[in-house]
Amino acid sequence: MKLKNRTDLAVAVIAVLFGIGLYYLSSQLASPFSMGVGMPSEGYPQLLGILMVIIGLIIAIESMFNSKTSSFSVSRFLPLSFILFALFTYNLDSLGFIFSCTILLCAIMLLAGERNKFRLFAIPSGLTVFVFTLVYLGFNIILPLGFLNFLYE
Repeated sequence: MKLKNRTDLAVAVIAVLFGIGLYYLSSQLASPFSMGVGMPSEGYPQLLGILMVIIGLIIAIESMFNSKTSSFSVSRFLPLSFILFALFTYNLDSLGFIFSCTILLCAIMLLAGERNKFRLFAIPSGLTVFVFTLVYLGFNIILPLGFLNFLYE
């Protein structure tokens, strides 16, 4: 069988390997301070690892049967996205999840070619607030608030 889209397959393999690594590393996060309320400390990262594996497998299956080529340049996007993720994790404590994630998503959308200013603000802001609310109310996990920490106290 001849591969139709090698770039998508490469991204799929990276996503599957990242998901497996995330699941394995987060299984060692068991916290001795767990109070039995909400999701345990290793639960959310393991859930994300499983989700990454599933998404990677879907991309791999599509890349084997889909002959469309994408104008999206993975060779340009991957190095910049690793730098963005490093900046995101570095600034997470000082800026907090809400601002760090919004800035990260805006930068990723710019890299992907989005130029509409309303969408560059609305989509990352809405998605970040949705994820923050879901994690806080659904899983009872408090994400870093950064300089907004006074709101929780």
